[in-house]
Amino acid sequence: MSRNRVTPSGSEANEPVVYSIRQFCATHQISKSKLYQLFKIGEGPAVLRVGRRRLITAVSAAAWRRRQEEKP
Repeated sequence: MSRNRVTPSGSEANEPVVYSIRQFCATHQISKSKLYQLFKIGEGPAVLRVGRRRLITAVSAAAWRRRQEEKP
């Protein structure tokens, strides 16, 4: 079992605790260039920096999905 998978109450089963940029893009079916465009205009998910790595938490990803659903 992967160390970054948990099943906290209220979240999807098997959702990772954090996503790498590559994992986030694959999971949400967007390209890296689209994600970086969203970052540039301030509409991307919040990013956690760990050393040189950029990670997106499951909470941040869920908040980003909600904001995308609310758009007209």
